[in-house]
Amino acid sequence: MTDLTSEVLTRSGNPCEILEMTESELTSAVERGDPIIDELRRDARPLIGERPRALLGGGAR
Repeated sequence: MTDLTSEVLTRSGNPCEILEMTESELTSAVERGDPIIDELRRDARPLIGERPRALLGGGAR
C-alpha cells in the first residue's frame, strides 16, 4: 500500500490514506455512528467496487 500512497502524493501533491475494512467492520461502524463514516461519506474515493455512499447509506447525517 505504501507504493500506492507514495504514487498518489507524487502525481497529485495530495496525501492519500488507505482504509481497509471487512464488510462486518464497516457495518458495525455505520451502526454505532462512528465519526469516520461521515468522513468517508464526504471524502472517500473508491479505487474499485461500489461507491462509498452506496455502501454507507447515503449522505452525511
